[in-house]
Amino acid sequence: MEYFNQNEGNAAPQRTTILWILALCTMISAALNFIDYSLFMLFPKYMQSMVEASMKLPFFKDDMYRKVFDMYLSISKGQYLFLALTEVAMFVGALLMLWKLNPLGFHFYTCGQLGSFFVRNILIGGLMTMDMMTILCVVMLVLLYAMQMRVFRPAAKPPKDDSDDDEQEEDIEL
Repeated sequence: MEYFNQNEGNAAPQRTTILWILALCTMISAALNFIDYSLFMLFPKYMQSMVEASMKLPFFKDDMYRKVFDMYLSISKGQYLFLALTEVAMFVGALLMLWKLNPLGFHFYTCGQLGSFFVRNILIGGLMTMDMMTILCVVMLVLLYAMQMRVFRPAAKPPKDDSDDDEQEEDIEL
């Protein structure tokens, strides 16, 4: 892991283009998913009426759309809360990685992805489960973020307090 925390020379770390693209796409996706999950969690009756109205549109006549909408309406508020929290973790992680070049952001993002996997596949199941292609895309994104760890700044260490050392030396001299 030391390789990931090393910067070439003493130059200040620079944000790479791939980090910009990954973080901005992650933040946009997480924000839109958070809004989606929050609306279904806070306004289930309104969202149900919107689903019923949208089912009258000609391009939603397929039975598969009905199954997907019914699945969204059957998820409990607690499950939507967990999904929304995973999106917040991914958003905060991407923000920390992009704005502060903080390696803690990578851990937030990865925990958010793992949480989303857990909630979708174990707590909810059904049509919300992640298929193999989605899982491979998530793994690829985590690996792309991990490759950017070399540009992150290590966490700042708190200043060392020398006053405690002086007191210990005085006790030893007595």
